[in-house]
Amino acid sequence: MAIEIPKKLEDLPTSSPRWVGQPVKRVEDPELLTGRTQFIDNLSLPGMLHCAILRSPLAHARIASIDVSAAEALPGVAAVISGEDALRWSFPATTSPEGWGSHCLATDKARFVGEPVAAVAATSRYVAEDALEQIVVDYEPLEVVGDPRKAMEPGSPLLFEERGNNVMMQRVFTWGEVEEVFRTADQVFTEQFRWNRVGANPMETFGVISEWNPVEGSVTCYGGYQSPSFAGLACAVSLGLPSNKVRIVSQPHGGSFGGKGGARGSVITAMLSRKARGRPVKWIEDRMEYLTAGGSQAWDRRYRASLAVERDGTVTGLKVELVDDLGATGEGYGSISAAKPLAAYTGPYAIQAAQYDLTLVATNKLPASPYRGMGPPPHNFVLEQMMDIAARELEIDPAEIRRRNYIQPEQFPYTIPSGNE
Repeated sequence: MAIEIPKKLEDLPTSSPRWVGQPVKRVEDPELLTGRTQFIDNLSLPGMLHCAILRSPLAHARIASIDVSAAEALPGVAAVISGEDALRWSFPATTSPEGWGSHCLATDKARFVGEPVAAVAATSRYVAEDALEQIVVDYEPLEVVGDPRKAMEPGSPLLFEERGNNVMMQRVFTWGEVEEVFRTADQVFTEQFRWNRVGANPMETFGVISEWNPVEGSVTCYGGYQSPSFAGLACAVSLGLPSNKVRIVSQPHGGSFGGKGGARGSVITAMLSRKARGRPVKWIEDRMEYLTAGGSQAWDRRYRASLAVERDGTVTGLKVELVDDLGATGEGYGSISAAKPLAAYTGPYAIQAAQYDLTLVATNKLPASPYRGMGPPPHNFVLEQMMDIAARELEIDPAEIRRRNYIQPEQFPYTIPSGNE
């Protein structure tokens, strides 16, 4: 039996719900308004321990030695882990194309200020913090590189010596006859742009309670997870577990717009719980930890963009060269943020040819994290600035040059040069 699909809103049966333009009752309000919402810091499990994390004060330093014996002897301390434990019980975390990543705790050297070096689980956060002061780390300072352009130069300090350079990925995406379009264009406009790092600062920082099951060899993580599926896969990969051995429970949490990276904290507390024979371990990221080394920073970019334009304002080609500073590793979805503009590379404009020259670079900075749209906003900013530049030089109204280049209704469904419909 064929089903006829209504083509207009007024053709819908009168009994059908009309959601557009109608209020939708919020289901979470009663618990929020009565103070009954159980955020992660309100949650307590039997036998729970508390975690504190020792972080590197240096942006680049080899770890010659680390002595945790005094911390382990402190009354109230149940477990202490360092890079040695990370090597035994975990794997490097990464989302970069070539596998640039590091363990949840620094193993051979620290690559950014605030990188976790050791962690303690104790009967209270106070005891755990006191134990951190008993850990002795012998750092051998190394030269720091903070500028991605310098990081690409021969002889620059290397974050991962085995790689031979600091370029995580270099690739040129070309769609259409780009060179021909630019050669025959009436005018070509070129400009450079600098998008400085930005970041979120939510009222509630990240928090997690990890509970290792020594019988099943599995772990349950309760936390302020914004993307529990991704978090579960990240934990499974980092801990070397099948995905069905990792259970993620997303507690109610305040908004973050992506700025609550919790992969390291989840893996660290899971390993502490494992070493403490299955006792649950809670870690609540404090404000200084968040600002120093949380999932708070994104989009450290340098652009060079060119637009090929006809005299009447028709844009025929777009070129973008991007040097994206991802920080010390590829663990924080930074590479995904650089790739996501491919989905709408030419924006709302019917541009026939385009090129994306993308370079991802490692520096001694906090790894970049997802934030507000996962990468396209800086790209859109650059494209719209180029449209304004072309309008100004051609003496066309900025609104009019956009109108002339918009994808028209009759062109839909429309496939952009990069292949996305």
